[in-house]
Amino acid sequence: MGDDNQVKIGVMVASIISLVLQIIGCVTPGWLYVSARDVSLQSGLWYTVTCIHSHCVTASSVSGIGGVSYTSGLYMTLMAVYQGLTVTGILLCLLAVILLISSRFASVSSDGPVKIATIVLILSGLLALAASGKFGAGILTAIRSYSYSRVEHPYKFPYSLFMTGVGGVIAFVLFLYLVCTVCRKRDGPTSGPQTGIVLSTVPHGRV
Repeated sequence: MGDDNQVKIGVMVASIISLVLQIIGCVTPGWLYVSARDVSLQSGLWYTVTCIHSHCVTASSVSGIGGVSYTSGLYMTLMAVYQGLTVTGILLCLLAVILLISSRFASVSSDGPVKIATIVLILSGLLALAASGKFGAGILTAIRSYSYSRVEHPYKFPYSLFMTGVGGVIAFVLFLYLVCTVCRKRDGPTSGPQTGIVLSTVPHGRV
């Protein structure tokens, strides 16, 4: 019983970590990090921070990377897609955390909240991985374009992108673990009653 409680607590803590990482990745400007000499640019889903000689300016990401106005409908659509994927993933992960906590402290034991949380977690993980993976693929394409020249690329570690991706991976791993747990609980009790029925048919006094 104690081990089961520890496992439930571990799952809750892992889901909370996934939620926190996805939130931090969503609100920080490290999805794209470019630095060259005295100029650096950090761009996120909502705003960008451009620094020149330690003087930094913050601008909305919808106005364009680095504060440059982009009127392209494609750019606006892409930003809306990334924002929608990450925010939806966060809300789903939050729902999973609430379900897991309610299941842990519920007075009546039920697998219903856990089963719903399992489905919600896989959706949250897939959305986070889809957003970070697609955005990261664009950065890798840009980095590879520098391989044809001897110029060093200006791209730095995209920490916000990384945290969003790690949060998605944790949610996906939790989904796999909960699926295995639910399957074990579903298959486990079936062997017990069947064994009892067989034993009850043996006449008393005979072996």
